[in-house]
Amino acid sequence: MNRSAWVVFALAALLFAAGLIHLAGRELAAGSAYPEYSSLRADPDGSKLLFDALGRIPGLTVERNLLPLSLWRDKGAAILVLGVVPQSLDADKDATAQLLALAAAGNRVVLAFRFERALTGLRIAQLEKALGVRTGTAKGGPRTHPFFFQPSPGWTPLRTAGERILAMERASGSGSLVLAAESWWAMNDAVLDGRETALVSQAIGDCRRVVFDESHLGLAESGSVVGLARRFRLLGFAAGLAICALLFLWKNAPGFPPPAPVRGAARSGITARAGLVTLLRRHIAPRDLAAVCWRAWLETGRPGVAAGRLARAEEILREPSEPAGALRRIATVLQSKGVL
Repeated sequence: MNRSAWVVFALAALLFAAGLIHLAGRELAAGSAYPEYSSLRADPDGSKLLFDALGRIPGLTVERNLLPLSLWRDKGAAILVLGVVPQSLDADKDATAQLLALAAAGNRVVLAFRFERALTGLRIAQLEKALGVRTGTAKGGPRTHPFFFQPSPGWTPLRTAGERILAMERASGSGSLVLAAESWWAMNDAVLDGRETALVSQAIGDCRRVVFDESHLGLAESGSVVGLARRFRLLGFAAGLAICALLFLWKNAPGFPPPAPVRGAARSGITARAGLVTLLRRHIAPRDLAAVCWRAWLETGRPGVAAGRLARAEEILREPSEPAGALRRIATVLQSKGVL
């Protein structure tokens, strides 16, 4: 695969990734990926419109809580806990105690329940005892108020429908606690119609900080590396590193199939004789060549040669002459027969 093919492949991969990100963004923007009553959900089953509307009011701070409420340490905030099933709090005593502790610490806890047809008529004795409130249920749909409150000591009604109390409040420590029998007043369609603005104002009260709790809906920070990167806005930096890594791989990736190896032209080297001559020229001077060859021969051939012939050879070496000629004269002396 040549470089142009890699470019086409990289562009196709980027387009595919961009398409997936676009589809995921549309799902998240619509809010269907989030649970009901979440302030991140923009469809009729969410409360994002209320979150955005409150955020536009001057002097009012609006935020989301993605940590367990047991870790909350601030004061003076209106904490909206929307879409709570009454029976879930009745079974979880710790959750009810946490909400009461938040209110006693100086916060305004708004606990809004939701309609569950399958749970209508069930008793919530533990919740009634913990909050000191009396509840009532009746058959019917969500707009007929099947879940409501009855007059209870210490509680002030905020909204009623006939004899049924739909919202009420009471002081708790240095804060306050608000109970709402329904959560639809915070939903996007109700906020869009403006039907429950009075109840929204009563629920928030005088607090200048509003917190939408998402942890009870199952949306909580996991403390992962991705979560930290999202908090410190490092996703763009990570994307840049990924692009650099892709470019590095593209630059260093071999072609497929790999190219055939190129065979270089055969080069002839020097012969053994030429190498010996070169070695001798580097280490032996020309005037000493005959003497070096003579001493090398003497190590093996001297025992069979007469002393006179050896003396004559030594005289030839001392005479100025060409090394090759001197060696030939020495060979003649050594190979001659008879008296020199």
